[in-house]
Amino acid sequence: MKFAAWTRNKEDLKAASSGGIFFELAKGIVSQGGQVAGVIMHGMKLQWNVTDDLDEIKRMRGSKYLWVNPLPAYQKICSTPSRQTLFVGLPCQVFGLKRYIRLKGIADKNITYVSLRCHGVISSKSFYDYIKWVSGIVKEPVTSVKFRKEWEKGAGLSINSANHRIPFFRPKIIKDYIKKRNVAKMCKTCTYDRNASDITLGDFWGCHLALKNRDGTSIMETNTWKGYTLFKSIAHKLHWKFVPRNLNDIPVNSDK
Repeated sequence: MKFAAWTRNKEDLKAASSGGIFFELAKGIVSQGGQVAGVIMHGMKLQWNVTDDLDEIKRMRGSKYLWVNPLPAYQKICSTPSRQTLFVGLPCQVFGLKRYIRLKGIADKNITYVSLRCHGVISSKSFYDYIKWVSGIVKEPVTSVKFRKEWEKGAGLSINSANHRIPFFRPKIIKDYIKKRNVAKMCKTCTYDRNASDITLGDFWGCHLALKNRDGTSIMETNTWKGYTLFKSIAHKLHWKFVPRNLNDIPVNSDK
């Protein structure tokens, strides 16, 4: 089943890239004594984290168009197989965790897989060349980057250094990403199924006005009974609407 949705919590909606559904899913799992696996960006460093600390989980919010090795998350999840876990990653990372668990001979009945609607990731070279270029303009190192800044709700980024905060709306690196000119080589031949998960989550680009929230709208697909059950457990915290079948062909983008 497919839904257009956004959180009723105004502060969480403001902090999200679009509809804020990731954090509601995460809170639902944590309330059951579970943990959440996702990516955080600390300064210029991306890393996976597996935690039940809501303050840490908040740092997982927001789009990140870069690749980060999920192996540390796989290892931690496998060390606590009896614990409820929400794993949020790209389709290839969901596939990787399923394969890793199978090789370890561990059951995954306690894992809820959330696959992000993926357009690919920006190649590391393209990204760091761009950061180097910005550093040359401001004449000091870039200290942090935030994609899809909340006050834009669009394809932009905010780049910060010690003495500068520079917002970019649709800079060249993002325009090239949308046209897949600078995506990583592995993404150009991707065959991973984004719906081979319990839930598929993304920003609802091309959303019909009848379904749209001006402050951000997510598209959420429940692909299994486990995914639908989690959705129903948090539905009272959301504004949501069914997406009719004739709106299936929409552009994709990852969102948290």
